Amino acid sequence: MDNIISQMVILLLLVAAGFITNKFGLTGGDFDRKLSNFIINVSCPCLIVASVMGDTVPDRGMIIPLLAVGFATYIVLFGISWLLPRYFVKRDDVRGMYSFMLMFGKYGDSVHCFQKTLDNFYCKQHKDGFICREINELDGVDRFYRHDPTSTGPEILAWCEWQYYKNYGDKERLKKVYYPLLSFHHWLKNYHRWKDGSYWSSGWGCGMDNLPRCDLSLIPDSEDWMLETFHHSYMSWIDATLQAAMSCEYLIMMTEELGISDDVDALKDEYDNLVRFVNEKMWSEKDGFYYDLKADGSFLAVKTVAAFWALIAKIAPPDRVDALCRHLEDKNEFNRPNRVPALSADHPDYKDNGGYWNGGVWA
Repeated sequence: MDNIISQMVILLLLVAAGFITNKFGLTGGDFDRKLSNFIINVSCPCLIVASVMGDTVPDRGMIIPLLAVGFATYIVLFGISWLLPRYFVKRDDVRGMYSFMLMFGKYGDSVHCFQKTLDNFYCKQHKDGFICREINELDGVDRFYRHDPTSTGPEILAWCEWQYYKNYGDKERLKKVYYPLLSFHHWLKNYHRWKDGSYWSSGWGCGMDNLPRCDLSLIPDSEDWMLETFHHSYMSWIDATLQAAMSCEYLIMMTEELGISDDVDALKDEYDNLVRFVNEKMWSEKDGFYYDLKADGSFLAVKTVAAFWALIAKIAPPDRVDALCRHLEDKNEFNRPNRVPALSADHPDYKDNGGYWNGGVWA
């Protein structure tokens, strides 16, 4: 406890020092840019090297060869990232983006396997497939009752595990997590799905508590913030429905990789039905946007970042991808100084200072 307090005091002093120096004009502007460059180009590489080496230093005769190999590797990667876009990308305006993508890699597993933090949730999964969104770290007890509308978070575990598998090829982990992921999807299908096959969530459940995503007219005597945070508002939620479809797709891909035949046909049928439902019912041709559906089948015409799950899930047809990208590039909507705000800037509830998710960038 004393160590935690001392660390908090150190952080507080650093924040106070930054605030005071900024007030007196000692920092800011050019100084901040130079400091950021130093951290990115010098401090971070040194921290990465230190984390890999630990407390020991290689033999003196190995240091120069290791540095040479590392330097040569970066030269080769830089050459590849410069060369490939010029041969395989026709549009000049996107070549820079592809060059950046090729230089970027997921790393760090050799230092710490962060993926295993998800095991904290799998090991507490209930027999019916339920996984609580928060578990008390002291006693391992769920923080939410399973049928609380806010008891689970976004269904993105399968997506996360598939990304890890494609990066590291850990098939043993894939085998271990497939059935827990399938059971969790079945639980959501049983308890968070409407008769038409679409899915629902809540403000807390989707991770954006105070967005104006509720049909407030349905429960007129309740406070707005309570509905926005805790109630499903009898709606089909665009992000929950897209995430369910995306989970079906990744579970199908896992079965192909693992040679599993259980539930594959059901997953394929649900995926096809969800894609059809989203594109037929939840797309506004007039606005060029995906919306939540109210209980009467009409749009809750509030533009939120939830719609862009259609891009991540690769469910939107090409012409709709272009339409969604136009919203992302519109400075009156989502092209703000800090991208991408959870709520479109043309909504009356949008706040320039963030307003929690009414202008803030969703994690």
